[in-house]
This record gives sequence, C-alpha cells and structure tokens, in this order.
Amino acid sequence: MDTSLARTRGLPLALVVSPEYCAWTTMAAGERDMLDWLTRPADWLLSAGGFVASWFFSKDATSFTVVQMMFATLMLAAFLSLIVFWQTLVEYWRSHWKPR
Repeated sequence: MDTSLARTRGLPLALVVSPEYCAWTTMAAGERDMLDWLTRPADWLLSAGGFVASWFFSKDATSFTVVQMMFATLMLAAFLSLIVFWQTLVEYWRSHWKPR
C-alpha cells in the first residue's frame, strides 16, 4: 500500500484510511439530520425530473443531466405557482361548481 499520501500530509496512514477522518462520520447526529432535511426535497425533485426526462432521453445521453435539471426546475415552478395562486384557483373552481 502506498503511504505517500499520509506522509505528505504529515498524518499517519491509519488516520487517513479510518472512517473517523471523514467529516461526514464525525458530524453530530443532529447535524446530519438537518442536512438530510435540507437536501431530501432537492433529491426528490431531481428524481422526479429524471423520471420525466427518461421518457424523452436515454440515461446514457450526454445531455440527460441538463434535461433532468430542466424538468426539475419546471416541476418546482409549477409547484410554487400552485402554492402562490392556490386561493385564486379555489375561488375560480368554486364559482364553476355553484348551481346556476
């Protein structure tokens, strides 16, 4: 095993290879949960965008990631528009449901 990496940083090899050296494993449980809470919706959005993008592009295509992000952005815009215009949409639908 090459130990040049450990020698150049001045750290013993056991520390470089050990999982405790990784910042993710030394993070407190609360910090990890907070990061998961922040990144999970983005992961869901990209997964849904990838599902829709796979209807039109192969996952092996060079531009698949760009198309996936495009669909994820469109879905985010649609979701935010629904939230912003929710009251107006409900009033519109109620006016059509009333008997004339």
